[in-house]
Amino acid sequence: MANTLGNKIARIRILENLTQVEMSKRVKVTQSSLSAWENHGSIPPWSAMKEIIKLGEKYNVKFSIEDVMKESRRRSSDTYRRGARKKQEIMEK
Repeated sequence: MANTLGNKIARIRILENLTQVEMSKRVKVTQSSLSAWENHGSIPPWSAMKEIIKLGEKYNVKFSIEDVMKESRRRSSDTYRRGARKKQEIMEK
């Protein structure tokens, strides 16, 4: 399992023996938001990250600004690729 932001969040949830619904209530977000973080679809807001970081300390799961930056860069790259594919599809029509 790669050491990504989403994987770290999922690892903490599993170590806490929580479902996504239970974890989402704990960090005060929707289950779909938590799922998106774990599946690298979005990045948690700072308000949720503070609680996740606290939970991570219990299991020595550390977060850094690099975790967030890597995820942000990956998402930007994915968005660019999707846009380029869409543009290519339009051009081919």
